[in-house]
Parts: sequence; structure tokens; C-alpha cells
Amino acid sequence: MLMGCTRGSPPEPGPPDIAIVLIDTLRADRLGAWGWPRESSAPLDRRIEGGVRFARAWAPSSWTRPSVGSLFTGRLPPTLGITDELSHGLPDELPTLAEALKAHGYATCGATANPNLNAQFGFDRGFTEYTDSTVVFPWMEQSEAQTDHSAERLPAGPAVYDAVLRCAAGHADQPVMLFVDVMEVHEYARGPDNDLTRPDLRGHHGAPFGEYDDAVQTAAEQADDFLRRLSDTPGWDDGVTVLLSDHGEGLDSHPSTPGSGDHGSLLYRSTLHVPLAMWGKAMEKPRTVLTDVGLIDVPPTLLALAGAPALGPMDGMSLVPHLGGTRTVGREYGAWTRFRGVDRDAVLFDDWLYLTDSVGGAIELQPRMGEQDGERTDQRGRRSKAAAEGAERWVALQHAHPWRAAAVGSDTLEPATRTQLEQLGYVDPGTAH
Repeated sequence: MLMGCTRGSPPEPGPPDIAIVLIDTLRADRLGAWGWPRESSAPLDRRIEGGVRFARAWAPSSWTRPSVGSLFTGRLPPTLGITDELSHGLPDELPTLAEALKAHGYATCGATANPNLNAQFGFDRGFTEYTDSTVVFPWMEQSEAQTDHSAERLPAGPAVYDAVLRCAAGHADQPVMLFVDVMEVHEYARGPDNDLTRPDLRGHHGAPFGEYDDAVQTAAEQADDFLRRLSDTPGWDDGVTVLLSDHGEGLDSHPSTPGSGDHGSLLYRSTLHVPLAMWGKAMEKPRTVLTDVGLIDVPPTLLALAGAPALGPMDGMSLVPHLGGTRTVGREYGAWTRFRGVDRDAVLFDDWLYLTDSVGGAIELQPRMGEQDGERTDQRGRRSKAAAEGAERWVALQHAHPWRAAAVGSDTLEPATRTQLEQLGYVDPGTAH
């Protein structure tokens, strides 16, 4: 009888397939699921409604490489030490999500349209197959297979999605983790006259920054088509899909603040508040999570869902309790940017965003979810207690997460190359390499 019961028991479910869709430079508040009134993101909004939406998710930086570094490692930017576009990448000694899942039996497939995440910066570590961007920014080293972004557009989303679909189809006999970074939204307006560099992104909306919504609509349609095709891929079980972004975009939401049009130099809500949603068989039922969470929480969450061991020390925490409806106590989050001479830190706590620099020079205290526009909305004078608490929390973060020295290649640059990079602002004239 016991043997008969054993034979009749349903098989234990295996590790879920995982798809991470990163739409680069996407603000949360420009999606319908976060209240945007236009229908530019409708295909993704429908999918998000069937899963778990994290209403207040925060990026740890406002430019790609440190932010995705945190997404891959669960460690905050100071631990990564990424401050330089020319040479800094993932530290070799920090394990990655892809490495942990591969060791747990996953096939890991990655592809990026963003050359900031190319293999030369270590983002291919742990991937069974990884497809670099074939177009690089002008200051990057190039192989014979790469061309310059000034002469050719970055790869379009469908090409990036096709790369991981081919990889997934080749591993139907094992669990699969997919990662893609697509750049349609990042490229919404990059011409000399601030016009669209991608003609296929034009025409949906005509309001100011309508080009951004055009790009969002294109990205949403492409992602929806990819997920439909992925569902039809043999062996794919729709276990967990994660939609997110690495950072947002300023879109001149802070008119009194220089540099508020794009990203990298500011740490306001426009560049830090990102979409984060999960759906699939691993989700119990649709819900919205109002507790603050961060991209650093994604790796421990996915490892827990996969039943894989943790990466070791991580700054993030698993969001699995939220997926089941358990509310946890909110916590503070930090954000950092060291980008083209900019030096800024931020602490997000309670209802506040406290801004400073690496030596604790107080810059601003802004309402976390209210209007943020430099000195005009700075609340330090009115909210001295909150400002003092922000300063204390920043000191605690500094002590807990000191900046590491990034590993930099030792090859000396050719004089002509160095001069060109110095003129572009990418290399400090006082450095030797």
C-alpha cells in the first residue's frame, strides 16, 4: 500500500524558469500600472495586473553599470566600487546571480543592447551564453565585430530577445534563467536636435516628451511579443517573470536643477523610482506591495524561489514574504552616483530623500514622493529634525558600506587616445592609466 501511494504522488515541482526583462531608463511613473494616464504601456500593464507589483521600488544608482551590478550581486554600489565608465566593472571576487543559478543546474542566457553591460565589464560571468551589444559607445575598446554608436544605432529589442530565445530553446531539458537589457527607452531622443534617432519610435504621442512615451510603447509591445514567444518555447514553464529597470530619466522634472533632463548626475525620484513587478506560476495571487523595496532585493528573492543557496553576504533581502501577502517592516535605502565628475549620495527613509556628497556635505532634504526641484523645494530649513536624521543615517551607511577601490586594468593608454578621452571628460588628466 505504501509503495502504491508513493507511485501515485504528484512529482515535486522543479526549480522555476526565470525571465528578467530590463527596460533600460524606464521611470515607474510613466507606466499605466503606476498611474500614467496614457496607454503607452498597455501590453505590460495587463501582465503586471496579473502578478505582484512593487509600488515603491528603488534603484541603487542613476546610471546603468553600478545599478545592474547591484541587481546581479545583491551588493550596494560602494561594495562594487564602480565610479569610472572607461574601465570599472564587476569585481571578480563577488559572486553573481547567474553563477549561483548555473551552479544550481540552470542554463543561464543573457543578452544586452547596452554596451555598459558587455563582457569586458564582467557582466557575462555565470552565463551559459551571453550576447554583447554589437555597438559600443565611442570611448570603449572595440573588437572587429563591434561598431561605434556614433555611426550606428544600438541593437533593437527584437534582436536582443531573439538571442535569449534561441538559447532557451536549446536548453529545454533544464531550468532556464534569461536576462535581457533593451535600450528603446534609453534612445528616445539622442539626435543633435533632440529628435529621435530611431524612426520606428515616432508617431504615437505628440505632447512634450511624447517621444519618451513613444519609446515606452515600442518597448512594451516588443516585451509583450517576446513573452508570448517565450511561453511557446518548448520546456518553458512561465515560472517567474521579472520586469524592472536599472534607473529612470529626469525628463526636466526638476526645472531649477541643472542636468535634470537625463540620468546619471541626479538622485531624485525621477531617476531612482523604477518599475518592479513579478508574475508567473510562482506567484500566489495578484497584489500590490506598498512597502519600499530595492533592486538589491531581487537576487535573494530569485535564489529563494529557485531553492538555490544564497550568494553569501548580500545587502538585499528576499521579497518572498511579500509575494505571499506578508507585510514586512519598511527600511531605508541608499543610492549613490559617481558619474563624470558628479559625487552624490542619497538616503531614502520614511517620507524623505536626503541628499549629500561623499564627505557629508548636506545638499538637500526633499519630500520622498512630492515635488523635488533643488533649493526651491529643499526642506532642510523647515524640517531640521528630519535633516539631522538623514545626516545620521548617511553616516551609518558610510560606515556599513565603505567604498572599495575598483580593480582597473593596468594597460597604459596610447597618448592620442588619452588626449581624446580627457577632452571628452572620461579620463582624469592626473591619472597614469
